[in-house]
Amino acid sequence: MSLAESLQQIRNFNLDAGPLLEACDKSRDLILQGSQSGIPEDARKCLAQMVAQIDKERAEYVRLFTSGMAELKTDLGRSCDTIAEQMVTRENQLLEIKKLQEKIEAIPIPLDDPEHNPFHPANLVASVPSMPTLPVAEPLPFHPGLDLVAKLMAISLPVVKKAGFPRVSGNIWENWNFDKR
Repeated sequence: MSLAESLQQIRNFNLDAGPLLEACDKSRDLILQGSQSGIPEDARKCLAQMVAQIDKERAEYVRLFTSGMAELKTDLGRSCDTIAEQMVTRENQLLEIKKLQEKIEAIPIPLDDPEHNPFHPANLVASVPSMPTLPVAEPLPFHPGLDLVAKLMAISLPVVKKAGFPRVSGNIWENWNFDKR
């Protein structure tokens, strides 16, 4: 079954409330028959109220069912129309895609010749600017390490008295001098 046939079946659906209403009527009739037999008056009044309520609910159901079915059919018809329009649009898009594919296939592939193909690797390499040449610097003279050793030996450090040198081990707070900041 095609999609168009399925949409037509959806449009033509019909829901019948007859079996439910028939069952409701049979139940009502059974209650009425039961109320005719020899039962107390208060039970008969109760059954009469039940029958009245069943009649009221049945009438409300019929009203809601008919209006709801009309609204449902309208909504389904709109939905089917939307789906049909989408199908037509999709078909048109597929035709357009097919035309574009044919145009693409008709475009000739450029030759592998640098003269006719601007995207040939030889043309791409030639289009990249070359890097400027940098002047070659002369090597720096290497100084012997003896000069450095002589300079380091010339530096004199102040002599630290042994008595004033703090203890290295233990808790650092024991040797903390708050006075000298």
